[in-house]
Amino acid sequence: MNPSSRYAYSRNGDQGRVDEKCLVRVQIPTVNSTEGGKVRYHVRVVNVRSGQVWEVARRFSEFLKLRNDLIEFFANTDKKCPGCRNYEKVLKLFEFPRKHVFTSVTPVVINYRKKALRSFIAMLASHTFTTTPKCPTCSGFPFTGVRDWLTTDMVAGSGAAGGAAGTSPTNEQIRDTMDV
Repeated sequence: MNPSSRYAYSRNGDQGRVDEKCLVRVQIPTVNSTEGGKVRYHVRVVNVRSGQVWEVARRFSEFLKLRNDLIEFFANTDKKCPGCRNYEKVLKLFEFPRKHVFTSVTPVVINYRKKALRSFIAMLASHTFTTTPKCPTCSGFPFTGVRDWLTTDMVAGSGAAGGAAGTSPTNEQIRDTMDV
């Protein structure tokens, strides 16, 4: 790959291609915008093992902060395994949508961001929730940070219940079922 080329990635269910080693599937089925111009992208997560389904609503700035936090983590980490060096490279080359000051609520921008952010979170999920062993040197924040981002302020959906019959699983119950 040409180092100056941009990178877009998704093998988390797009167009029939699935990373079989990834234990979660992610989608962004809906986007809501308020009259005040706040846009929230609803990320639906399916835990393949447990069947649990939930959603988290995130703003563009939260996706951007997660990306920047991951890039900063890798920039400040001296020892990196080949897998983490590759992950860092993919993060930097990923074609992340740019910020729009005045046009961020137009349908064209929202639709473009929805697709790009879905590919971004699918790429993170494919790295974080894989059955492939992880490096002990750099296995902290890149994995727990993504897991926590996907399980904080969530709304339970349909699927296997994690708690008592008829109740929705809690953040902690779902987080505990997600190996990172």
